[in-house]
Amino acid sequence: MGWRLVGKRVAFTVNGQWGTYAEYAITQAAVCVPIPDDMTFDQASCSFVNPLTAVAMLEDTKAAKVTAIVHTAAASQLGRMMVRYFQTNGINVINVVRRKEQVEILEKEGAKHVLDQNDPEFT
Repeated sequence: MGWRLVGKRVAFTVNGQWGTYAEYAITQAAVCVPIPDDMTFDQASCSFVNPLTAVAMLEDTKAAKVTAIVHTAAASQLGRMMVRYFQTNGINVINVVRRKEQVEILEKEGAKHVLDQNDPEFT
């Protein structure tokens, strides 16, 4: 299986640990996910971990039988993904951001509830 990955860029784990970044590493081929040549490292970093995080968070939310969550740093790539994914699955997201521009970003994503923590009326 490993020969298929020779010369390719991959996302991977090492000894079950996430968050590893290196130009070279030794790991098992089974824990490698190829990154397409036309994808930047920035894009790749958001396309592997963030979707799995959003899925896991939604599953935890459903298991807890809640109808809404509060998410801070909500204008991040993960936060924007959560807005779409959670709303599609019937869970309201109360998004907390730091700046007015971030409110607008999330509203364009379809967010229904966005709070700017630096707004004078935020309490």
